[in-house]
Amino acid sequence: MPSTTGTLRAKGVYDTVSGAKGQLAEATRYVGADAYTNKIVAYYRLYRVLRSNVTIPASEGALAGTYERGLSANSARFSTLVPPRSTEFSGSCGPPWTA
Repeated sequence: MPSTTGTLRAKGVYDTVSGAKGQLAEATRYVGADAYTNKIVAYYRLYRVLRSNVTIPASEGALAGTYERGLSANSARFSTLVPPRSTEFSGSCGPPWTA
């Protein structure tokens, strides 16, 4: 039985994306009081992530904010939108918990 006391390190939320019952919808990693969140907005066929939002906490300074990641159906590359500019990263880049 999992403990209900202690420091929360990570959290997962399932079943909130339309048409994706049983699939991960949101993953959060906690570092101290800071939360790094990857929220899946849409799945492509066979539950491949089509679009997600990555939120970086304010403690990260200039990197803080919410970034939208989208996967082209014709490509294995993620495009990350960083307001007000647009930058593209390969699929291997991502939040610290995906390394």
